[in-house]
Parts: sequence; structure tokens; C-alpha cells
Amino acid sequence: MNRNKILFTTFFGVSMLVTGLIGVRSPFTSVEAAFGPSPSVAINVTSTIFDADQNGAQYLTRSDDYNGVGQATYTTITGTKSSGNLVTSQIGTDGKWYLALDAQAGRTVYITPNAPAGQQTSTVPPAGYYVIQKAYSACRNAAGTVVPYPDLTIAGSGNCSMAINFFYGGVLYKLLMGPVPPDQGATCPSGGCPSMGLTKV
Repeated sequence: MNRNKILFTTFFGVSMLVTGLIGVRSPFTSVEAAFGPSPSVAINVTSTIFDADQNGAQYLTRSDDYNGVGQATYTTITGTKSSGNLVTSQIGTDGKWYLALDAQAGRTVYITPNAPAGQQTSTVPPAGYYVIQKAYSACRNAAGTVVPYPDLTIAGSGNCSMAINFFYGGVLYKLLMGPVPPDQGATCPSGGCPSMGLTKV
């Protein structure tokens, strides 16, 4: 088993470090990470969300500083057998990175859904700490096929998406950025979503 790390930055203005223990078949390094084939079971990882860049400029998405200053780690916390995970931080069997905090109280992520993006016309939730229903990221090759995180090369990928789902006032909202399509589904208006940038992993 090798300790693995991946670093990705997103349009949300967050740098995140994901570490975990992953068995490898053909090891290679990606930002101090060694990965192997796609997992047959979900792999629990530690996700670290940073609050600012190296120059001290705050990101649009920040940690809750729960177990650190200027950053926090999020690890999978298992509940009872019937309740599932209280916190989920893992690489899923589909090869995507996931973070979910909605099965517990206490852990949050600071997001800024009110930061202007294009021709924003509707009322949006305010910036603040939210219990994340689900955050996830996927990378794709030139053909648009998902490349599982464990299969990324040393160069990583600049063709990735990231989404953060959160509730505000009883309504589920989604911050979304990535290739258009996919990852739109029913979350876009009938005319489709506006063009979005990409996440780099």
C-alpha cells in the first residue's frame, strides 16, 4: 500500500489535497501521488481544503477550520450500520472524488454562491458556511470519457469538472463547472447551462 496525494484546483478558488491508501499495480506519480487501476470498492481518503493561496488571498471556497488554521481535513466517519457514513470523503468505484457532510451536524464548507458568474439574474444564496450535501469531481479524456482518479497520469488533467450541492431555504442548489456537456443533467434550464470553465487536477 502506498500513501497517495493528489492536488486539484477549481473555479471555486479552492486548492484541495486528497490523500489516501491505495494499492497500486503500475505505480506512477501525480503531484506526489501513486495510483493504480480503478478501484473495485470505494477508497476512503483525507480531503484537505485550504482557505487561501500561497500569497494569502482567500479562496471563494474555504474550510471550516475545524481541525486546523487556514485549512481543515475531512475524513470518512462511519455511523451505525443502518445510518451509513456521517462524513464521506472518498474516491468512488466510478473513479470520481466525493465529499458529503449532510449526514451529520458540525462540519461545513464556506462557499460563495453569490460571487458573480456571467449574467446572473436570479437571487442566489449568500456566502457562508454550508453543510455540503455532496461535492464531487470527475476528469475526462479527449473523447469525453471519464478517467478515474486512480488512472490519471503524472501530468494530471485540465479537463475536469467539479460540483458542490448544498441546501439553502429548503432548496437544493448546485455550483457546477466542467465540460459542457456532460454533468448537466436536469440541473440546467431548458436552454442549457452557460459555458463553464474547467477544473485542473
